[in-house]
Amino acid sequence: MPPMSPLIEVRPDVAINYSKRWVKKYAASDLTILAFPSQEFGGQEFGTDKEISSFAASKNFPFAPTGVGVLMKLGCVKGDTASEIWKYMRENNSANNSKDPRWNFSSQYLVSKSGKVSIPNNFEQDIAALMAE
Repeated sequence: MPPMSPLIEVRPDVAINYSKRWVKKYAASDLTILAFPSQEFGGQEFGTDKEISSFAASKNFPFAPTGVGVLMKLGCVKGDTASEIWKYMRENNSANNSKDPRWNFSSQYLVSKSGKVSIPNNFEQDIAALMAE
């Protein structure tokens, strides 16, 4: 992947909402949205990667390489079983917030082009600041 400022999200349906807003504003080479489906929040996700991908496609999720979205495989975002990328963001964010997400909408991360992880306060402003780096 080229250097970019990805927005990290837990649930694909949330990422779909963000991606629809930003796909018109940013090129796929400038912004990447990673969606992390997980069954750890009351089993709200579909049961398979294929079902999740079909749902995302039905909602016009802008898949890479032409869109800004990357749908990760169904996995974990909590504890020792979390994916390595999720563990890295959880343990290395500027807010020193190393807690597991309590709910699927509660944890988003921004990663700068240089790899600095932050927890956004205002998505629009924080992404604009990252794009200006």
